[in-house]
Amino acid sequence: KSEDELLISQGFSEKFEQTAMILKPSKPFDIESNLSIELVVNSQESNIWSELFHKSFGYNTSPETVKNTLSKINYYIAYNNCIPVGTAILYKTNNIMGIHSLGIPPSMRRKGYAEQIMKLLINLAIDKRSEFITLQASNMGKHLYSKLGFEEQFLIKNYTLQQT
Repeated sequence: KSEDELLISQGFSEKFEQTAMILKPSKPFDIESNLSIELVVNSQESNIWSELFHKSFGYNTSPETVKNTLSKINYYIAYNNCIPVGTAILYKTNNIMGIHSLGIPPSMRRKGYAEQIMKLLINLAIDKRSEFITLQASNMGKHLYSKLGFEEQFLIKNYTLQQT
């Protein structure tokens, strides 16, 4: 039996899957928009980040969690002309930068924000002398990341145990 068949036979079901992707950055992107990303540094910004994250993903990371981890995790809010339009996290381990939680609320999607945020994040990772950039792509984001030069590495499947 495959791993999938074994898990399903034991009462698990696939919850979602992501694709691990990697980029070896070479040169910064030109930025052609009014979009900016700002590091979250206080309680008010933690509230904004948490609210945007919830609208983007449909589940919560509390403002308290964000505030209590600001010294360890770099949370970013993307702004377009001072209006918050998205979230992201950068987390560096040695010379590898991980991009996490790139989220755009549904009402803000299809306006090019995700691509501009990614370009800004890649440029920031280059500024921080990252040799590689990694992320876990949903099906929604995979095409964008490929377009920006990321290469697929492997599939990540997440399962949940069905309640009886």
